[in-house]
Amino acid sequence: MKLDGLDHPKTLDFAARLDVILPQAIGHLELLWAFVAQKTPHGNVGKWPDGAIARASQWSGDPTVFVTALCEAGFIDEHPAHRYIVHDWQEHAPRWVASKLSRAKESFCVPHSPVEAKAPQSDEPDSSEESTENSSGDYSPDDSADSKPSQAKSSQAKPSEGESPPPAGSAGKQRKLTYPDEFEQAWKGYPKRPGNNKRDACKAWEARVKAGADPDDILAGVQRYAAFCRITGKTGTEFVKQGATFFGPSEHYLDDWTPPPPGGGSGQRQETPHERGQRMARERGIIQ
Repeated sequence: MKLDGLDHPKTLDFAARLDVILPQAIGHLELLWAFVAQKTPHGNVGKWPDGAIARASQWSGDPTVFVTALCEAGFIDEHPAHRYIVHDWQEHAPRWVASKLSRAKESFCVPHSPVEAKAPQSDEPDSSEESTENSSGDYSPDDSADSKPSQAKSSQAKPSEGESPPPAGSAGKQRKLTYPDEFEQAWKGYPKRPGNNKRDACKAWEARVKAGADPDDILAGVQRYAAFCRITGKTGTEFVKQGATFFGPSEHYLDDWTPPPPGGGSGQRQETPHERGQRMARERGIIQ
């Protein structure tokens, strides 16, 4: 990890979510990046179950809590095909990883790319390349898309939120996307934040409904979360969850989202991330 990432707000947020000291959080992250470089150089870390990710990072607590903290802190992103990918791994991966993929004519996994290269037969690093290449390019949150402008050319028109850019050769003929009425109602009430992708949120919403979730329960969760964000002052900031995360496999819409009482809780003890994960697992019947 680069020096400017050691005390980055994302790193501090990750440590707070795990309720651990900063040096321990940094150690977990360093082990995770080494695991990704060696076992999933494309960045598609979600090919491994949460338990494997947690063990590779030497996290001895609840794997779901660890992976959820990674996602909510912005170190990994939910992906419709790969479950999770490392955030901006193509920019942060060591040079030998980029060289290995380039030689194999393969590419990094990127968010919601329509075409991605297939994974290689072996995910093991090239030892000769590792020994000759400087492995600069260590993961640094400061280099993420959250902290620098888009690389897209300014001459290209930006699509509206939730819509895909028009395909090549079809300028001016972009087809407007349509969404289910029940999703539109939930999206209308969802707290605003920059960079929230409507299309990705709808995909996650539809996946939950297809799996048996009640749209009314999801809408009620949106309303609770919107009230929570409004009271805590998060609305309109990057601390609001991405819609795709809120409607994702972790089912954050089922949380109670009770806002803290005025005055910082009057001495009441707050639930730690680990305790929250245990409670959610009990509520869903995963553990007794």
